[in-house]
Amino acid sequence: MNYKKLLFTEGLLTRFFAFLLTFWVLFVTTIVISHLSLPEGLLLGKITGGNLELSSNFFVSTLQILTYNLISIICIVIGSLFARRKKEKDIYHSYGANVLIVLAVLFGLVLGTNSFGIQVENVSLLYKILGLFDVTQRSAIWEITSIIMMTSVFSNKSLVFTTGKKTTTIKWKQLFFSKLEIGFIIVSLLFLVVGAIVESTAIYSVLSK
Repeated sequence: MNYKKLLFTEGLLTRFFAFLLTFWVLFVTTIVISHLSLPEGLLLGKITGGNLELSSNFFVSTLQILTYNLISIICIVIGSLFARRKKEKDIYHSYGANVLIVLAVLFGLVLGTNSFGIQVENVSLLYKILGLFDVTQRSAIWEITSIIMMTSVFSNKSLVFTTGKKTTTIKWKQLFFSKLEIGFIIVSLLFLVVGAIVESTAIYSVLSK
């Protein structure tokens, strides 16, 4: 089966698990390669997240983190409005998926090279990967699942379609969202809020030591 079909034309759950697999393969591969071959702190001061100054107020800092993480969601949604294919027989490829791929690599580089804005001890490769699944101390699972859910919903919700040099458009009202897709959007945003709370709590735990 064409893998693009799994990502862009099949049912929502199929799209979700296809994007889930794609993200985690890229993410973990980047973590391993960057941990083993790149210098620690490579991206410090070079990405917006590393320069984000948080408020001393827990609730304000949580809102700041949530707002920053929403940028990824917004980029995915906007990118998904545009789709392209080379030939008529090909499957349309949503640009929102490209955003997800970039995020997978960027997140992997940050974790692999220990380039977090808050300085933490560089740990072993195994701990970096297994630590991702500590959902009470790490926000990764919450945030990653959120962006994958949102990508899977919008991967076939394009308004502008380009085939070769020919471009066609449809109107907003022509987009259809099933109840399951609406549920995915709500849960995705809830996960993003939980992730912001977990991350804010973890940061203040480090700073208070």
